[in-house]
Amino acid sequence: SSDIILKENKSLVNKDCANLVQKLHKILQEKRDTSVGSMFRKMGDGIKVIGDTVNDRVFQDSIQLIRKSTMVHLVAAGNTSPLCMYCGYRMERMGIRCSYNMQPEYYMNHINLAQPTDIVLAISWSGTSRSVVHAMELAKEKNMQTIAVTGYKSSPMAKVSDYLLISAPEGCGYNKFSSHSRLSEMAVVEGILLALENELPSEMDEETEAEMLLSETKY
Repeated sequence: SSDIILKENKSLVNKDCANLVQKLHKILQEKRDTSVGSMFRKMGDGIKVIGDTVNDRVFQDSIQLIRKSTMVHLVAAGNTSPLCMYCGYRMERMGIRCSYNMQPEYYMNHINLAQPTDIVLAISWSGTSRSVVHAMELAKEKNMQTIAVTGYKSSPMAKVSDYLLISAPEGCGYNKFSSHSRLSEMAVVEGILLALENELPSEMDEETEAEMLLSETKY
């Protein structure tokens, strides 16, 4: 009867409204929660999503490419440049030869003198940094292979890369802040470094000769 239909419809509407209110309440709670713990949880959630986004085969192939290369040329621009310096320092501690500089003129010069067995590891959140794209294009002219860490798979940088590691998954709310944060790119770089470190011989690690040479500068 019509009364039964009306009751069923009313029940469905009430259920939908309750679900909507519950979702709105959750959103408001998340916005109000400005505690330190909440901020770190959000960052952790963003990094977890990156782990699901990076292609495992491409990642493993990139690690082997770095290992077999005669030199890794690290390139970046702007406030991503310090990340290249950090990555290069860590790789050298593992016995991997690297070149890195914060000035495009320097790393372009290094790539121009490189050999085909060298590789380029480029890092750019937007994937549109002109100096980084030019460095990758020069590497291709030199028959070098390239690895790109970027947030956009349709970017100019992604199009000229041989191996693409995506650092900012589409639809992930956290990563919309990446225009001024480099935590996502740092997470991918740390993943690369960890994978390289896991392949080190047992008698070799980052805490050996270089650490001893620097020990006089520490307490």
